[in-house]
Amino acid sequence: MKRKQLKAPIALVVLAALFALAATAKTTTVKLYLPADLELGGKAVAKGEYRLEIQNDQSSNPTVIFYDGKREVARIQGTWIELPSPAAYDSAVTGKNDAGKVTLTKILLKQSKKALALK
Repeated sequence: MKRKQLKAPIALVVLAALFALAATAKTTTVKLYLPADLELGGKAVAKGEYRLEIQNDQSSNPTVIFYDGKREVARIQGTWIELPSPAAYDSAVTGKNDAGKVTLTKILLKQSKKALALK
């Protein structure tokens, strides 16, 4: 009889821990149009629309995964930065790296003063 009484509190503790872990591992999904062929994490990516998952978006260094349909195209680390005013829409900011290749430097999120600077 004591075993049944112990199982319920243990199960509740395990469930509470799982909910706490799920709350900290939040993922944001965004659709983003890349305006040019570019390089992401050392991989060539064609211009077009992609689905992005920003994993652990509450941390200071979230992971950004780019998908073309269901296929993962690239995975890179980012850093949150503050903008002076909220972005009007989700958008990609590009630049050139030392080799002269076009790269994605920032992701602006609609109605947010936070942007994601990419490494």
